Amino acid sequence: MKATQALHNLGQSLWLDNITRDLLNNGTLKRYIDELSVTGLTSNPTIFDHTIKSTAAYDNAIRDGLAYRGPSLILAYCQCIAHGIDMRLGMKQQDLAVASGHRPLFRFNPELRSVSANPFQLDSPRPTIKLKEYAYNEMRYKSLAAARPEEAAALAEMAQTVATERYRSYEELAQRDGSRFHPAAEAVAQELAVGLPDKADGLGRPTGNEVGKDD
Repeated sequence: MKATQALHNLGQSLWLDNITRDLLNNGTLKRYIDELSVTGLTSNPTIFDHTIKSTAAYDNAIRDGLAYRGPSLILAYCQCIAHGIDMRLGMKQQDLAVASGHRPLFRFNPELRSVSANPFQLDSPRPTIKLKEYAYNEMRYKSLAAARPEEAAALAEMAQTVATERYRSYEELAQRDGSRFHPAAEAVAQELAVGLPDKADGLGRPTGNEVGKDD
């Protein structure tokens, strides 16, 4: 008996942290299942790639990120088999994550500050469903409710409060004008350089003409 089969017989699940098209098409995955008792597989890069390709929810963020002259960060949520859902309904679960306020969609573009516009943009509307309508589709939440119902109910109530208040704070940020956000560091540096005197100030500090020069 293979060691992997022995683990399987003891109730352990062997997962493969990789998935490729070739793995599926050339029979390798089937062989792993038949011969090595592999019962699951996942790959975070693949999950992320699938999320980006399967929905238009991140299109605006991607366009902004590509256009920005500095580093950009895009956070994309995707369902996972470990969440304990019917993976065929994954896109529906993503929609519920947004509709419940668990994963609001927003963007922050620092360049908008240069035209006194609000750099924070809230793309998703106010939550239309309760958080539990999203959460209790997933086994990780349902299992706690089954095992510790009172604690689960208390945590669910707390999570609902957090989701509600988070969206309210995002709404407040989205309603600000650009002057209420910290200015870009580059703009501050330029203003400081322009405002410095032409000569050293007696403390040995560099003048405006010397900023950025080597000794």
